[in-house]
Amino acid sequence: MKHVGSGGTAFISAQYFQGRFADTLDVRTYDYFFKGEDIFSKRDTVALKFTNTSLDTAKGFFYRRDNIHNYFSHFDTTRTMVIARNERNMPVTIRVKWGDGNFILNSTPLVFSNIYLLAGNNHEFVSTMFSYLPNTAIEWTEYYHLGRMEISTPLRFILMNETLRWAYYITIISILLFMIFELKRKQRIIPVVKPLANTTLEFVTTIGNLYYQRSEHKNIAEKKIHFLMDQIRIKHWMNTSKLDEHFVQTLARKTAKSEEEVDDLVKAIVSIQSRDKISAGELIDFNKKIEKFNE
Repeated sequence: MKHVGSGGTAFISAQYFQGRFADTLDVRTYDYFFKGEDIFSKRDTVALKFTNTSLDTAKGFFYRRDNIHNYFSHFDTTRTMVIARNERNMPVTIRVKWGDGNFILNSTPLVFSNIYLLAGNNHEFVSTMFSYLPNTAIEWTEYYHLGRMEISTPLRFILMNETLRWAYYITIISILLFMIFELKRKQRIIPVVKPLANTTLEFVTTIGNLYYQRSEHKNIAEKKIHFLMDQIRIKHWMNTSKLDEHFVQTLARKTAKSEEEVDDLVKAIVSIQSRDKISAGELIDFNKKIEKFNE
């Protein structure tokens, strides 16, 4: 304000002008994007035009409406000149006299972004806008882009004060130490539980040796037959109550085995089931047939 009042010029572009600055200059901004009766019939683009009669006032510069929808709804007309308006004749750039200098205020800051500068002839709008600045050295600032440097949170205030910062660090360290010692004091020893051992193989070996030492070859063969029939029922969904020629043909087809091999196995099963005893050699031979069938 002092710089402009003493004869300088300030160009400020922002969507909203509020607070003490706006009250001092007596300006107000308004967003009309979601206002008005034509909210659903408005076009996607908006045109900005200069008001200076020495320029081409009919020439428009086009932008997306959702980015260019703020304008100056109030200003002191006695010391304000309108530089540019939108297609609704609403002022978007004004020059406000202040002391010996001027404020140039713009409500469409996105027109100065790279994406719009590269679109069509929009660079002419920016260059014409900047031509209102005096031909002198320019000081550029992006204060709001960098963020305010003053204290904005309680934590920042604590960390910037040395005494409060150390108090904060000591508090955090004390809480961590308390948690560590509490965990050590209350944690119980967790007993190691050994997983249950798989004794199935040992059981099968023991039972097999028992039958073999007793020479109960028929009993072992019957259990193998029972297990084989159970596999055929579960895997191939076949009825094993009748081991006839139809059974042999069906099983051979489902297992992709030859009928001779399946027939030989079935005959061995029928032979074992019809006898009271079998020899160790017959048991070994029968076991080989089962292993061959299961390959």
